[in-house]
Amino acid sequence: MERSSLAGTPVVYGQPAVGRAAGWVVLPMTQPDIADTLLTIETASRAVTRLEREGALARAGARRVGPCRPALRRVPCA
Repeated sequence: MERSSLAGTPVVYGQPAVGRAAGWVVLPMTQPDIADTLLTIETASRAVTRLEREGALARAGARRVGPCRPALRRVPCA
């Protein structure tokens, strides 16, 4: 583990030595790519929440959602 007292130098905790030099961490993608990925996740999450509120989707657990249509009866509708 490293701690840096220099202003502007990142503090790295528990990072493996591979890809690390002088306290900096090499990211697996660029900052714009990370921002795009996070935006995509947020957009998908909001869409699922909206569809749940509208009664089109229902959750069957923390990691499962399904159509909320009586004909399918795969996921119980609220």
